[in-house]
Amino acid sequence: MRNPNCDRCGNKLSKPRLEAGKRKCYLCEVAVRRERKQRAHDRNIESGDFTAADYWELYEKQGGRCAIFSCRAKGKSKFLAVEHDHKCSMGHDPRDWCRVCVRGLTCSMHNEWIGRAGDDPDVFESLAAYLQHPPAREILMGKMIVGTDVETVETLNKQYQIPAKRALRILDIARMVGPTPTAVLDGTIVVRYIRVPRSDRVLYEIIESAPKINSRLALTLLTEDYGLSERRAKTALNGAWSNGERRVSTPEGIIRIEYHGRSEEEYMFSIEEAS
Repeated sequence: MRNPNCDRCGNKLSKPRLEAGKRKCYLCEVAVRRERKQRAHDRNIESGDFTAADYWELYEKQGGRCAIFSCRAKGKSKFLAVEHDHKCSMGHDPRDWCRVCVRGLTCSMHNEWIGRAGDDPDVFESLAAYLQHPPAREILMGKMIVGTDVETVETLNKQYQIPAKRALRILDIARMVGPTPTAVLDGTIVVRYIRVPRSDRVLYEIIESAPKINSRLALTLLTEDYGLSERRAKTALNGAWSNGERRVSTPEGIIRIEYHGRSEEEYMFSIEEAS
């Protein structure tokens, strides 16, 4: 007669497990599978003079988690990898390890990152510098001001002398209608509403535009400030008038001339440094 009790813990087996021909209860079966998996793992990680006991000692000293700061992997669903120096001078295969070249236990993701970086710490220092000072922030964001509704109202009030009440209306228009040019003392600004994905945050972007000036002032600006001859300056303005805009190389760098149509019988242009 088949034993109605679990071979491991001695507790009575359930009827479905008896009918399925099981000899262990569910909990003991799971425990046995886990033990087999750990024994197989311990055999596989032993290399040279590095043993399974060394692995588990490292695991305890690391607090039972990946050695990389802030990583929360604990090796429960997938064992932590043995991270080692592939340029070890002890003469073994670079894919193997010994006590000399083992550096710690990491999750598989961080182990792969270190391998792809060629074990070069300078790669990670440069990544940290990149994240702390992204080049696009300086190149692109230097031309705009981004902030919350309160910060944007303060900026419009202090930097552009727009009363707070009018500034709030500009934000409402930007949110409900869309970006709308607003004349300020030194030119034109556009306030754009930004919804941050997967978040409740709301931001506004202030983009400055070059002031619109008539053809006489544009000609003076091109000749006196940008060093163009009068003939070349007129050619540039005619090109902007014909095509909507024109980029011109000057001793001060490349500038962008944009034509904005006529206002009170005057041809209006804007001139700004090209990005």
